[in-house]
Formats: sequence, structure tokens, C-alpha cells
Amino acid sequence: MGTNSGYSFCTLFGCNSGSLCAVGVVGDYGGSDNNGAFYCCNFFKHGARLGSQMKLIVGLGNPGKKFEKTRHNVGFILLDKFAEEIGGGATAAAWSFDPKFVADIVKITKAGEEYLLVKPETFMNKSGESVSKVVNYFDIDLEEILVVHDDVDLQFGQTKLQTGRNSAGHKGVQSIIDTLKTNNFWRFRVGVGRPEDCGHDANIETDDWVLMNLTDKELSQIKAIKIPQIPTQIS
Repeated sequence: MGTNSGYSFCTLFGCNSGSLCAVGVVGDYGGSDNNGAFYCCNFFKHGARLGSQMKLIVGLGNPGKKFEKTRHNVGFILLDKFAEEIGGGATAAAWSFDPKFVADIVKITKAGEEYLLVKPETFMNKSGESVSKVVNYFDIDLEEILVVHDDVDLQFGQTKLQTGRNSAGHKGVQSIIDTLKTNNFWRFRVGVGRPEDCGHDANIETDDWVLMNLTDKELSQIKAIKIPQIPTQIS
């Protein structure tokens, strides 16, 4: 499609709905749904730095169909659900891979709140490579970052919102701590339990356990969990 009065339609990721992106960046278009939620998959096309108003939510997981229902992919699962609920059905199509960040990214604006949703495609243990690139590029404040991830130290379905904690052996979280050089960001820990807590052999190694698929019942229970709002301050 062509340009109109100095504005161009969004073509980088095939988003060409023609609805002006809520971000208000000249030259970028996105779309909207009936719930008043705007999305834009290429709001960063021109390298816009949107500052501390934007909230970054990162879901951790491994890319590829073989991993999509595993315990380790709870972050991806919940972020997909969050995007669907906030942005409507159009958001699913708006997810796009950006090689700059080695991540799938979508931007949503709802009720005046701007969310940048990120799913690193680096594989779990190198998640920090994607996250640090996004944080540095958009100059996102640490208190506006929320990382959603699985946690074997919590009973299945139990959740905790915390900041300033160590990784407790979670390699994806440790990668983010290493690259940001701090643990002073929000984490939403989602319990997947340990094998013996979920009716499995206690001798299953943790690395194998988190790569096992969730049952249909477990998957439904996980999808029922709501990602919390990012607190206004880190105390």
C-alpha cells in the first residue's frame, strides 16, 4: 500500500490494517479491536525510544512446536493468553519475529497503559540476550519489567510476584540477571511443581521434568492464571 500525508502503512511485519497506531509514532500503523485495545507489531520500525511509560512483559520458554506445551514454556503460554485477552483476536496475528532482538514481539495499548510483550527465541538458557537488547534499545526502566516463568520450587498452580531475588537455579532467569547485571526487576513465578508432587517418579531429573508436556488438565489450569499488573514501585 502507498503513503498518505507523510504516513506509511505498516509493511515490515505485514500489519496493514490502516488504523493509526496508538503509540503515535509517525509512519507506523497498527490495528485495534472492539474492546478498544490497540496493537502495533512494528512500532519500533523507526527506532523509537518510548521511555519509562512503557511496560515490558517477558514470557520465558523455548521456541518450536515440540516445546509449546512443556512446563518450561509456561511463560510463553501465559503471555499468549494475556495478549489474546488484552488485545483481542487480532493480536495473535500481530506477533512478529524481530531479528534485532531475536524475539517475537507485539505492542498493545489498553486503557492508556502501553505494553511491550516479548517472547525470546534464543532458547531458554540465553533469554537474557533478547531481553537486554530490548531493554537497552527502548530504554525501559527496571521497575517496568515483569518476567513470567515456570518454577519447580512452587506447588503446581501456585504463583508469586517478587523482585530482587536470585534465580534459584532457573537458567533463563539467571541469563537475564547476568545480562542486565541486576536482579532488581519483577518476576511472576508460576509453580509447575516437582515430579513427586504431581504423581510422577521422584527420580526424574529437573531438566527432564520441565521439558515434559503438561497434561490437558494442567494446561487448562495454567491458562486460568492471570498475569498481574506491574506494581508502581519497587520497594
